[in-house]
Amino acid sequence: MSTKIYTGFKLNTDNINDVQILVREFRVWAEKESEKLLDAYCERVKPNGWTQWCERRENIKRTGLRDPFVDTQFQIVVFPNEDGMLGMVFTEQKKWVNKWMRFSCRRNKMSKTSEKLKVQPYGYWNNSDPLDGMTDEEWELRGKEWDAVLKCEIPAMDGFTIDVTSPNGPLPKAWRDEIEAERKQVAENLARKQARLAATAQ
Repeated sequence: MSTKIYTGFKLNTDNINDVQILVREFRVWAEKESEKLLDAYCERVKPNGWTQWCERRENIKRTGLRDPFVDTQFQIVVFPNEDGMLGMVFTEQKKWVNKWMRFSCRRNKMSKTSEKLKVQPYGYWNNSDPLDGMTDEEWELRGKEWDAVLKCEIPAMDGFTIDVTSPNGPLPKAWRDEIEAERKQVAENLARKQARLAATAQ
């Protein structure tokens, strides 16, 4: 049976809490990239960029056809393993895959001595030559690791699926700006209220 896991990766942890830390840190970058993709699309397709964006995304759901110009989904499936965790990436954005494959962050970002959590490429395939720099024995061992965690044809039936980016996609810039303005207004109102309370207590 042919095995092709081109976006496979390995984590240097077997703790699901650590996986959440990695994902949350990476999500900050990935969501910004999603917004950039949307903003660039709307800039090119005026004046109905947002409408066409939504129509093309809906077409992806309806037909299952690929459309990397509007598809901002970034999903991972992780599999518990004896030595760390194995995982697979599902996205149409190759740049994001490359970023994830060399991503790392500290378990406790408030501590410079905290252990680093790391993602490393860990793909495997048996339909062509092994990865450069690996012996046949090392490649075979990697294949056995994947065989041990993949028992079903559908990865999500064996592992734990995490949506790194929102399945609904990013919001248009005008909406984001409005939300940010409201947040700032709430923060300013709260600061003024706290200042009045502090002055009254003196």
